[in-house]
Amino acid sequence: MGGAETGADTGRSQSVSLSRPGESSEDEELMGPLSPAITEFEGTQNQNSEGNSNSKNQGGRSRTLKFKQLHQDQRRTGTTANPLIVLRRTAFPETRTERGDAPLHCWASNMSLGLAHGSELLAAVHARREAYLQRCAGGQSASSTGEGGGPLTVLRLLLRTEWRIAVGLGLEYGMLESGIALHGTYGFPMIPASALKGVVAAAAGSSGAAVTEQVRILGGPLVGSRPEGQSAEDAELATTPRRGSVVFLDALPGPSQSTGNGSTTGVTVHRDVVTPHQKPYYQSSLPSLRKDRESASPKPPAEHHQPEPAPFLSLSGNFHVDLLGPGPDLDRAREWLSLAGDEFGIGGRTTAGYGYFHIESRG
Repeated sequence: MGGAETGADTGRSQSVSLSRPGESSEDEELMGPLSPAITEFEGTQNQNSEGNSNSKNQGGRSRTLKFKQLHQDQRRTGTTANPLIVLRRTAFPETRTERGDAPLHCWASNMSLGLAHGSELLAAVHARREAYLQRCAGGQSASSTGEGGGPLTVLRLLLRTEWRIAVGLGLEYGMLESGIALHGTYGFPMIPASALKGVVAAAAGSSGAAVTEQVRILGGPLVGSRPEGQSAEDAELATTPRRGSVVFLDALPGPSQSTGNGSTTGVTVHRDVVTPHQKPYYQSSLPSLRKDRESASPKPPAEHHQPEPAPFLSLSGNFHVDLLGPGPDLDRAREWLSLAGDEFGIGGRTTAGYGYFHIESRG
């Protein structure tokens, strides 16, 4: 960022200055989409400063945040920025009162990750999806098992979240500790096809469906399949790579439309937080996180451990799910997807209530 000064003693940025539009084209391009968040972040900093200057000394380190408010028209223009680029390429230093990712999460929530003012772009993406599905309908489908072949049909579903979902938490964007699944081109939130197919596979396995049916519809190898107790033929089917008859497409966010009661039917982005209270215990208990794996015993949980809030982004609303395949197999896939929404959930934090959804028909 323009105006960043690097402290020789720490090797990290100690001062950030963001200029007004016109002073630096690079800063103008960066500040535009973040200006609402920066304005709120600046207000928080000024309230905590209590009349002091923006410079703050923390153990001999001076961290200065110089945020200059942008013009209203620049804030409006910046709402069309690509969220994927903003989250990956923008960073702010931490202060005593704010994490560095606070302005990014604030912007993501206010702008709904590009959906707040991107209705025309989203409509164009849906139109291209519709044209693609129309071209595919009527084509031939055949799974690699030689069964389930037939004309391709399209199944359009509406995924309606019960509360919130958190998909893509393991994706780290820039300085953010937790990520969110975003469209690779346009940056708006979505549910990847791999996530949909994964929960369908889990539901199919728990439903007691025959291995041959699971492999025919979803392909192989079946994740978590146990050869014990299976016939030799089923064990071979479950462990051999094969193509399924049903094609899963990324679930796109539904367009924002006003309803009779004044609400909208699009997708909303929420700022959430999870706060582990015994982080040393968890780090020493999980083998994948233990630094000293030869340690005899993990650290016990204790009340003196410092809670560490970890903010993340979650979604609620409606998503458009599109599946391609033979009619009977599509009906079975829908049944499994509905079961997954009720019993398993999708994404992370499912034990805390995230990820559950309902499936409805769509046009």
